[in-house]
Amino acid sequence: MAHDAAAAVLAALEQGAEEHIEASRPHKTKVSYANDWNLWTEFHGWLAERTGHQLPLTAVTKGTMVGFTVWLDEVKEAAPNSIDRRITGVTVTARAQGAVVPKEATLAARRLVKQYRNDPKRMARGRGKAAPVTPADLRRMNTADLTVAPRPTARRQRTRAVPELARLRDRSLNTLRFAVAGRNEEMSELDDPFITLVAEGLEVHVPSVKGRPPRDVVVAYGEHVDTCPVRCWLAWQAAKLAAGADPNGPAYLPVDQWGNLGTARLSPTAAAAPSPGPPSTPDWRPASPATPGGAAWSPPAARRASAPRSCAPRAAGPPGPRCSGSTSTRARSGRTPPPKASVCSAVGGPPPEQHRSPGPSRSGAPSCV
Repeated sequence: MAHDAAAAVLAALEQGAEEHIEASRPHKTKVSYANDWNLWTEFHGWLAERTGHQLPLTAVTKGTMVGFTVWLDEVKEAAPNSIDRRITGVTVTARAQGAVVPKEATLAARRLVKQYRNDPKRMARGRGKAAPVTPADLRRMNTADLTVAPRPTARRQRTRAVPELARLRDRSLNTLRFAVAGRNEEMSELDDPFITLVAEGLEVHVPSVKGRPPRDVVVAYGEHVDTCPVRCWLAWQAAKLAAGADPNGPAYLPVDQWGNLGTARLSPTAAAAPSPGPPSTPDWRPASPATPGGAAWSPPAARRASAPRSCAPRAAGPPGPRCSGSTSTRARSGRTPPPKASVCSAVGGPPPEQHRSPGPSRSGAPSCV
């Protein structure tokens, strides 16, 4: 009886551990693993058409895993890095369903992927490596025309404009993310108390996300008003506090198309949608240490279909789709609002001769943009 009770307790603990791990797994990871399993199912259907026998999906062996890897490479023409990640997704999902995945199966598949990585043609598949964002790109984004003409086929032919509150938020979001090399999740988790005004500029406590340790970054004043992360943050902070934001709440909040400030935290997806500016859509992927700022450009045609599109209007061309956190709105009475002076210039800061830092900041990020 004592042995049966101990076994029941151990079984309950095992089940509870699996449920806890599954609940703590990020939503994007769950979606990715589900897509990997769908491809695994498609591979088994493809294999059944050629062998005349349907294998169970939980039959994860060295042969099936290597066959799946070759199928992804030759039939789906997937990039080696994508194949490596899909091997992980299939392995995790199969083990969650009670299947035993031998270690030699995954090792054999990854040895094959390692050979694929030596082929430049295979490595050229997918989006590839994006070019880094420069301070000149940030300046174009923060000084772009914020009015967009409607589509020729639109039912209402009215010019749309970005509300001033959303413009200030996006200017601060873009420049501060560049200065701290922040990821979308890190920018979403920032709170007002994490950003402190110091003599050098701003001291930003970047919180921990996805298991990465937190870090403290000192952001110096920028030379140009339009791309100074310190003055753009102070302008956005003053504007949102005047609109009734919580001084101890999230650093970045959503703004609807009428310019009303929300109370919920800006989601990572919405934080990835920057202000209008350059002709290509920004892709804020973290860059290598040799790329300060952590931002990168990617042409729209090369992005994955699942990647979120920018909801902010562009400087030219048709406007993007609306979604939560979108900053576009219709101009009142169909008139284009006159250009407004930079609000950042009205915020106090050091004299102009002190804006340029004599050297790089302690964060390793560029001292001025």
